[in-house]
Amino acid sequence: MLIDRSINETLNRTLGTSMSTLLSILPLAFFGGEALQDFGIVLIFGIFLATSSSIFIAAPILLFLGENRLRRNAPAENAAPAANPTP
Repeated sequence: MLIDRSINETLNRTLGTSMSTLLSILPLAFFGGEALQDFGIVLIFGIFLATSSSIFIAAPILLFLGENRLRRNAPAENAAPAANPTP
């Protein structure tokens, strides 16, 4: 299926980008001052949410929206053609 292939192709890039960003934010969260530690923790939480969302949430939403569009268009496409009277 196209969505499965798309997820597999973007999985490596998504995880690589998330991990490199996480590695740059971890020192900020552990060794930063009081304000920077809170900011770093919020960024780590955001990285986790964004990564999981792009992998586990976006595809089911796309599938759901695609199925609704297919159901909405199905009666028009499957309708029998009108009989043309012959002169």
